[in-house]
Amino acid sequence: MSVTEDEMQHSTELEPTRLSAFFDGVCAIAITLLVLNIHIPEISCMQGRCQRSLMAELLTQWPNYTSFLLSFALVGVVWLNHHSLLSYVKKTNHALNVLNLLLLLDVVLLPYPAALIASYIGTSEQQTAILVYSCVWFLGSICFNLIWWYIVRTPRLRDPLVSPTELKRVSRLYLLGPLTSGAGVICSLFWQGVPGLVLCSCIVVFYLLPVMDRNNQKKERLSHNLEKRGRQ
Repeated sequence: MSVTEDEMQHSTELEPTRLSAFFDGVCAIAITLLVLNIHIPEISCMQGRCQRSLMAELLTQWPNYTSFLLSFALVGVVWLNHHSLLSYVKKTNHALNVLNLLLLLDVVLLPYPAALIASYIGTSEQQTAILVYSCVWFLGSICFNLIWWYIVRTPRLRDPLVSPTELKRVSRLYLLGPLTSGAGVICSLFWQGVPGLVLCSCIVVFYLLPVMDRNNQKKERLSHNLEKRGRQ
């Protein structure tokens, strides 16, 4: 019995559980590594008396805290939205897995630009540090949109309950990522970098809002309506 190309293609399509578990694990490791940029202050103490105030030393580490919080939120946003994205997926294939690996490459790279910001913000080299950070964020948003666009254009991988109107709405929401982070890269090229960091922060805050849950609620209502029609 010969196996057709279509049958071989469908045989490589699997449930997204393994992809989700692998993505969760990598994000958990990446988000944990971010804390390594926060160090315990070293203060010389003799006979129980320290030469400098511990509080003052802790306050001088504000760049480390800033980069940690922003990067933590950024990885969290990627994880949250990837979770929402997979709610539209019924099956995965090789191409979708490769695109997810590209996104994970960006996620695991985040601790590096975060460390650059912690080390160089407030110095003459902060523009370069923020530029690198903005570029990594921009590449991540591009990878995320590539995953979504592939899902939209591959109906057999999608949940059949998702309407075309919902797909267009979600596409517009995800498109804000590369547009805003791209603007952040441009700002970092021509200014001292702070506007670029502000833009990245704004888009992180936006994606932390439960904008995707509304889409899932629509899908649940559509599923409920289809079930009612089936009973009639």
